[in-house]
Amino acid sequence: MALSSDLTFRDPLLIPLWDKVRSGERLTKEDGHALYASDDLIGLGRMANEVARAKSGDSVYFVLNRKLEPTNICVLSCKFCDFAVRARYQPYAD
Repeated sequence: MALSSDLTFRDPLLIPLWDKVRSGERLTKEDGHALYASDDLIGLGRMANEVARAKSGDSVYFVLNRKLEPTNICVLSCKFCDFAVRARYQPYAD
C-alpha cells in the first residue's frame, strides 16, 4: 500500500501512529485509544482517506440491505458484514 508521507497533524501523537499505518504495522489497542482520544478530526480523516484511496482508488462500495434481522447470529459469513456475530462468538450474540 503506497501511502503519502506528507500529511500534517495538529495532534503530534498521531505522527507515530501514521508512521505505523504507512509501514503496514498493525495498530494496538492503545493506538486505538489514542486515535479515539485525539481531537484532530481533520488529521484522522486524512489518514482514513489515504488508506481508503490506497486500497480502493476512487472506487466506492456500499451494501444495501433491506431485510429485517431478528438476531445478529448469522451462518453466511459475508466478507462485507460487520453486523453478524460469527458462530465462534455466539456467547456475545443478542
